[in-house]
Amino acid sequence: MAAEAQFVAGKVVGFLEEGIFTQRVGARHIFRRYNAKGMDPDLYKTLRMKRCHTWRLELDTGEVLTLPLNNVVRFGIEVNTHGAGKQIMVPLRYFTQEDERSACQGTLL
Repeated sequence: MAAEAQFVAGKVVGFLEEGIFTQRVGARHIFRRYNAKGMDPDLYKTLRMKRCHTWRLELDTGEVLTLPLNNVVRFGIEVNTHGAGKQIMVPLRYFTQEDERSACQGTLL
């Protein structure tokens, strides 16, 4: 199954593949006030309907963070941002840093 682009306001915001929604994120996309990453509420609903189970962030620092999608509403707070409109902000402390060894599984070294 190929990765399926996901859109918000006509812009690609990430890709869904095998139940994992992946976004490449720069520092400017982290909401500093809460040290959080936001997700559009309509995108969240779409991902749930498409049976997404994990939100994966690939940070420009090389870190990879994951969060079960159910935790978006469990730990997130809805904030009306001026630039992106309503967002569900999930503090980064609730994400799990992916172990580099697990990222290499299946790769011959």
